[in-house]
Amino acid sequence: MTQCKNLSKYKSFDDIDNPQTLVIENRGGTNEELALSIIKNANLLIVENNTLAMKYLKQGFKKIIPDIMITDSTEIDYQHSINPDLCQIPLQIDNTESYKAFMFNKDKQGEKLRDKFDRWLKDNPKNFHNYKS
Repeated sequence: MTQCKNLSKYKSFDDIDNPQTLVIENRGGTNEELALSIIKNANLLIVENNTLAMKYLKQGFKKIIPDIMITDSTEIDYQHSINPDLCQIPLQIDNTESYKAFMFNKDKQGEKLRDKFDRWLKDNPKNFHNYKS
């Protein structure tokens, strides 16, 4: 993922993994390990959490704006829906499969959130075509 205005800069993995690129990842996230294993030449900034990573990718940190965040297409779709200036770089650098589980409290608030999630899921089938409730 990158700022949409930067999409033309990244046509291959070599465009990403070079000393002029700053990649940001959150500590302990599923993609930290991947980034650490594949990034050999780019600068890699590991921050405390995903919220900070997203904030810095959009706004920068101490006048430095990271170029890339390695993440899955589901997160990119979600982030793009709330931050239209963030876009998916059309490159696949990892083809591992992962699974997500969604849990909700068994109270009225949890049921409301579950129902809202189910509606969102129904409206976005391409994101979760294998989802089973």
